[in-house]
Formats: sequence, structure tokens, C-alpha cells
Amino acid sequence: MKGQTLMIQFALFFLIGLSLFALIGNTFKLQTQVYQKEIAGYSRENTASYINAVIAYENSCKCDFIEYSIGLKNTTAGYITKVILLDGLRVVSLPTNQFYFSRLFNLNASYQLEGDAFSTRPIKITISKTENKIRVI
Repeated sequence: MKGQTLMIQFALFFLIGLSLFALIGNTFKLQTQVYQKEIAGYSRENTASYINAVIAYENSCKCDFIEYSIGLKNTTAGYITKVILLDGLRVVSLPTNQFYFSRLFNLNASYQLEGDAFSTRPIKITISKTENKIRVI
């Protein structure tokens, strides 16, 4: 009888330890995912703000054609960033497709916006005042 209770006690302690280990591991994994989503959200807002500032600054130039290159990190918190110009500026985190939208200081009323680019390569912004186009390549 002593041997059986010892085995049951050992099995219970093993199961309790295993479940605590799994619980703590899943808690840390969940917290990591929450932080990744928050960081990606802040990154989308900051990227959109940066591109807005670049376009506004470069648009103030008296030049007819402007080309500006932006280098973003390939991934931010494990997400690839996609920049889209279409009726405004949309910065998307892939693969979740969460996005941040900005109107580009209402430049979309006087300029035709087009193009998209990924953060895995340098993002080129071209402003053509003769054609009234702002393009992202």
C-alpha cells in the first residue's frame, strides 16, 4: 500500500508541476503577443507621421520633380509594413492587415495619389508638381 500512495503522490506532483509550467509559459506568450500588437500599432502611427512630414516638407520645395527615399526596418515586432497611397496614406501591418489612415494634410484634393511599397526594400516617394502626382514606389 505504501508503494501505491507514493506513486500517486509522485504522479500528482508531476501533473501539478507540468500544469504550472504550461500556465506560466502561456502567460508569457500571451503577454508577448499583446506587446507585439502594441508596438506594431505605435510603429504604424510613427511611420505615417514621418511620411506625412516628408511629403509636406518636400512639397514646399519650388522644384517640379522631387524623389525621396525612406529606409524602414524590414520588420517591426515581427510584422512587415506596407505603405499605400490611395485617397490618403494607409500604413498596414502584414499579415494582420491592421492599418493606420491619414489624409496627408488634404493634399489628396490637389494631387493624385498612387502606389504602394513594402518595408523590405527602400520606399521611394516621388512628387511631380507638373503632373500633380504623389507616388510611392
